[in-house]
Amino acid sequence: MTYHCAVVNCGKVLEEKESIELNGEKYCKECATLIMRDIVARLMGET
Repeated sequence: MTYHCAVVNCGKVLEEKESIELNGEKYCKECATLIMRDIVARLMGET
């Protein structure tokens, strides 16, 4: 089964080893990195 990145503007086709799952959604490494950076910034109060 093929998966696509959950970010609408990305849409990359994901292979099982290349995807990162956050809250039940699968993301490519690039989009997951951006999401995690945003989460950490919010936790640190930098937004």
